[in-house]
Amino acid sequence: MSSAAGRCRKQFSFAGSVQVFITTSPFMPDAPFYSNAMTIALPSPTQDTRMLVNAALWGLKQIYRPNYQYVKAGVMLSELVPMEGVQTDLFSQVAASPKSNALMTVSYTHLVVSFFKFSNLAGRNPLTGVATVPSGGGGVSELNIR
Repeated sequence: MSSAAGRCRKQFSFAGSVQVFITTSPFMPDAPFYSNAMTIALPSPTQDTRMLVNAALWGLKQIYRPNYQYVKAGVMLSELVPMEGVQTDLFSQVAASPKSNALMTVSYTHLVVSFFKFSNLAGRNPLTGVATVPSGGGGVSELNIR
């Protein structure tokens, strides 16, 4: 879900609905077959990973049945609209927090680099021997994996 929301942000688009699906194998004769999907309409289009994950989890809870051997599950974003075309209602909280927008723009690499900078400042590296951050002047450009 995180990568799908990230693609939306790169394309400057928002998702209006989330579809989740699960299925068991139709080729297992001794196991019962079950397949289901659900589309969750969002109150207003979003690219916020947290809102998309919450919608997907809610939908999954609605269609999940215990005691089945699931072989496939997935999530799809639909009703994509460009950033300029997002319509909200009076009660929408899409632009409620500028911190939310800042949080969604943080990249995974930035988080990893920040983690290692903090660890090095604290005088310890909890993943010693796995990865280190180069200590060149002027910032960190990549992670060196040993």
